Amino acid sequence: MIWLALLACKGAPFDSGLACTDIGCIDGLEIRFETDGWPAGRYVVALDLDGATETCTATLPFGDSPDDGCDGEASLSLIGTRLPAAQQAIGGVWLTRTDLSAVGLTLSRDDAVLVETTLTPEYETLAPNGEACGPVCRYASEAVVVP
Repeated sequence: MIWLALLACKGAPFDSGLACTDIGCIDGLEIRFETDGWPAGRYVVALDLDGATETCTATLPFGDSPDDGCDGEASLSLIGTRLPAAQQAIGGVWLTRTDLSAVGLTLSRDDAVLVETTLTPEYETLAPNGEACGPVCRYASEAVVVP
């Protein structure tokens, strides 16, 4: 009977006294776009990741453009893909890397440059359940204002 009581205690080791939860986190760099609106057009996000170049494209209003998406490890956040065109947006870019000291970013619409900047992410260590329980992640967030 005692072993049944011990099996009911899940999570941290029996002698640790920890009450761990299952809250997760993800390593990475979030680049958020802040703007009042996204006019129709073909948007290109060019990234310089320590000398490696990646490109993401999105056409607004969203449709079935075969060219939309990213050509590397980056992910593009598309908001409101099933909403009316006026409610659609490009939320930003997500990178799973945490070793980048600088990220060059150029955002253009229909071949006209809207933003050209270099970001210097400052990564934080996150441990939503406490470091003893894990997971422990590295995360940075940068905002880019789009005129």
